[in-house]
Amino acid sequence: MIVASHMAESMVPSSGRRHVSPATATASLLAAPILLAVAMIATVVDDSVVAVGPLDRAAFGWLVVAPLVLLSPGAAALTWRATGRRVLASRLIAALSLAIGLGLELRLAFTVTQIGCTPVHDPLQAAPLMLPIAAAAGAAFGLAGIVGMVSVGVGGRGLLVALRTIVAAAIGLAVFGLAAIFVFAVTFAGVSCAAPQ
Repeated sequence: MIVASHMAESMVPSSGRRHVSPATATASLLAAPILLAVAMIATVVDDSVVAVGPLDRAAFGWLVVAPLVLLSPGAAALTWRATGRRVLASRLIAALSLAIGLGLELRLAFTVTQIGCTPVHDPLQAAPLMLPIAAAAGAAFGLAGIVGMVSVGVGGRGLLVALRTIVAAAIGLAVFGLAAIFVFAVTFAGVSCAAPQ
């Protein structure tokens, strides 16, 4: 186990193994959680108002919330390069994936008021049906983080690695996010209260 851990750490490019200050290590660990927290706060603000400044709700979501979320898995993956510790970055990605899944599960369980034509009065009634969607969202983030980790592992120099990792993870999140939306569509396929036409 110790040998495997040492080998994993040695895979980091030499520039990633340099001594980093505690402030840099802390900043790299906090970047992805802060991006996600700001995105969550922005979502709450977006849900509670009709417009934010000159932006309507949809524009605010696409121009503010979506970029913050898309940047976050790459930021988590770059923790490996910033700290030289691959296991730390992997654990951060896993923790954020779990937090996203649980957070979405709780949010949906407490906010869904109707499933199909059936009113929902209890979060426990909605929770089981929301679980596949929450799990797919958490998995999408985790897989995007893995894409980012692969990019960091390839190596390279400074800014190029950071840009490549952010872009690769963002594309990964977009693709895996579409898969999560597909899970949503399959979960609720054909459920509607509209009168047949």
